This record gives sequence, C-alpha cells and structure tokens, in this order.
Amino acid sequence: MLFLLKKTSFVPVAVCVACAFLVLLPQAVLGQDHFPVLAYKADNPPPTPSLEQLPLMNKITHHGITWTFSAPVRVGRFVNGDYYVVGEATVIDIQPLPTPSNGRHGSMMNIKPNIQRSGFDSRIESGRYDANLRLYPPIKLTPGNKLISSRSVEGSYLPCVMRPYDTSVSPVASISILASVDAPQPPDAFRPSYAQGSSKIYFSRHLRRHLLPTLSPVKNVPPLSEFEGYLKRPWVDSVFFSFDVPSEYMASYGRENAYLMSFCGLLLSLDFPEEQKNLFWSTSLSTESIYSASSRAVIPAGKPMAGTEAAENSRLFSAG
Repeated sequence: MLFLLKKTSFVPVAVCVACAFLVLLPQAVLGQDHFPVLAYKADNPPPTPSLEQLPLMNKITHHGITWTFSAPVRVGRFVNGDYYVVGEATVIDIQPLPTPSNGRHGSMMNIKPNIQRSGFDSRIESGRYDANLRLYPPIKLTPGNKLISSRSVEGSYLPCVMRPYDTSVSPVASISILASVDAPQPPDAFRPSYAQGSSKIYFSRHLRRHLLPTLSPVKNVPPLSEFEGYLKRPWVDSVFFSFDVPSEYMASYGRENAYLMSFCGLLLSLDFPEEQKNLFWSTSLSTESIYSASSRAVIPAGKPMAGTEAAENSRLFSAG
C-alpha cells in the first residue's frame, strides 16, 4: 500500500505502509512524562516486580491531569508510561476539576466501542455530547476498570495536527488513562484498551522487529521525536469525525491520522539506531488502536467515509 503525501510541515515523501506494523510493541519507569525506554526480547523478559516493590502514592499526575486517592495505593507504569493501580482504589479528586456546571474536563469509564457519544466536553458538536456518560469523584476503581480523564481546551480551539492551517473541531486537549489491575505487571506490559470488555495485556518482548526492513533514509526525513509527540499519549476517538479527539496531538480527521500512521510506518522501516527507536516502538501502536479499530471497522452502508475508513484500516493493518 503506497500513499503519496502532500506537503504538510515537511517535504513530500512516498510512504510504504505494507511492511511497517506487523508487530505488537518497550519500557517505562516511574517518573515524569518523559521516561527512559528499554527494549526486551522473549528470551530475556524483564522480571515482574513484587507488590512491595511498587511505590505507595497518594496522587498521580500524567500529561496535565491529576488523580488523588482516598488512601495510598500501589502504583506501576505500563510500557508506554501510562499508570496503573493494583487492586481497588477510590479517586476523590481530579484536576482540572470537572463539574456538572462547567461541562469541561470530563471523565468516562470503560468506553463502549462505537458508542457515538462522549462525555468529555459539553461543546462537542452535532449532538454527540452526553452528560450521562460523565463520572465525578468519588470514583471507585476495581481490577479491569480504565478511567479515561480529559483536559479541555481553554479559549480558542487548537490548530489541526498534520493540517495546521485549519482549526480542530474538538474541544478536548489531552486525555490520560488510569487502569486498575489485579497484580503488578512486568515492565514491558502494555496497558489494556480503554474500551469496555477489553482486558488483554500484550508485552513488548513479543515485538517482531525483525519483520521490518532497515532502509537508508533519504534527505529531509522528519525526526522520530516529532512523531513520538503525536503518539505517546492515548488516541481516543469515541465518535466519528473526530469531534472529541485529544486535539493537542491527534488529527481531526481520519485522512490525517492515516497520513500520520503512514509516516510512522516508514520511519520504523529506516535504519535509525535501535536505541533511538525504543521510545518510538513503545508509543507507535497501542492496544486501544487494535481493539477500537477492530470494533469500528465496518463503515455504515451508504455512508462514504473515505478518510475515517483509511485511518481505521491503517490502524487495523498495524495490529497485524
């Protein structure tokens, strides 16, 4: 599959996606939003920490969203840096503060696939906002739950990712996800999908990196860091046409998301040093893409949605 891309913020590139993502996905440690990443292999997997080895924490801050707990809880991080708590936990405060009156900074739990409604922000277009989907503290988490919390855009909406001359339609700025699991996870574990009914955990040791070529870069190849910024936070898209996507880092239309995934496929097929690829591997494909894309892969009959379909097909292809 070959996409010839028009110029965005960098030069035109012919992007081969067909070889790029026949992989699953590497490692984060407790710390800031920028975290060191290690690669693991199946013949040398990382040890799983004991419960006592995980820190006790009263609150977690991730990408501008803070969850505060009623009591200290054991906290770990998945391979992409997202946090988890072990066992039950009660969130008693979320910042920025969501309230029924402000309609901003909404949180949802275990989003139903293809729900076509969102509780993140009351400004979501075309009647897709549903206040009944919002949760307010105290929120009890039990193993298998995923709390999806948003931070809203304040003031003017943001420029579109991959199309900066346009303005995003989404009032949502960023999204962070907190999962509850029943036991500590190995450092190469991926967070399970935010979607309802999805609990499978994958491991980076099963990455099939050898399937990718190591091609020599041409001139003007964009740096890996540019696309890490687009991909290191969760891609959440609970309604069609990107009305509620996190607009700081996710494109506002499926066509641009397909462009972005195509560039990532090409970058991962180049002969960058492996240590430069580690973080990119850990962020380039998330399990929510596998689950949500597969649950939404059927486009309604009679509705031409070429851009959306291209993006979903790209994400499905990425999952192998």
